[in-house]
Amino acid sequence: MVELLNNIPPSGLYMEFFFEQESNFKGNRWEYVLFTKKDGEKWLGHFRCNDYNYSNVKELSCNDIGCIVAGGEGYLIDIENKKLISIVKSNPILDVFSDEPTCIIYIIGFGDVVRISKDFQETTLALPIRADGIKFKEVLDRKLFLEIEEIGGMETLNTDFYINLDDFLIKRK
Repeated sequence: MVELLNNIPPSGLYMEFFFEQESNFKGNRWEYVLFTKKDGEKWLGHFRCNDYNYSNVKELSCNDIGCIVAGGEGYLIDIENKKLISIVKSNPILDVFSDEPTCIIYIIGFGDVVRISKDFQETTLALPIRADGIKFKEVLDRKLFLEIEEIGGMETLNTDFYINLDDFLIKRK
């Protein structure tokens, strides 16, 4: 289990691990994530944030992976072994979705959608239009619907596209 906490727990309550990305800029804000292993042991992850306000956590129980987004930066964490698997290259991350049946994570930035496979490879999905903002809306019948703000003077919101969660392609309704 993975839980994003509002406040840091008292020191010494859990074993603590610190994660941060290498960069010239490091923010002063941290996100705290409580992990629970299959045997019930709990441990605390500290994740340094940058300027972006978006933080979220998703768990893929199919492979005991936590996808942590702290201040727009992403981390893939091995929950059982309490270690960093990889840092998500796409940055900033504005939303995250995990699909248990395929054991795949989808993330969005300002204008792209990235699929992270079971073996942690990142693949950018081809968008049929140029985007200046994307949101995950809902999942119906293995279709993850998107809301895409098209680039252009009209700021058009397009809801005609979805990700087919079985073949990993973006398609039109």
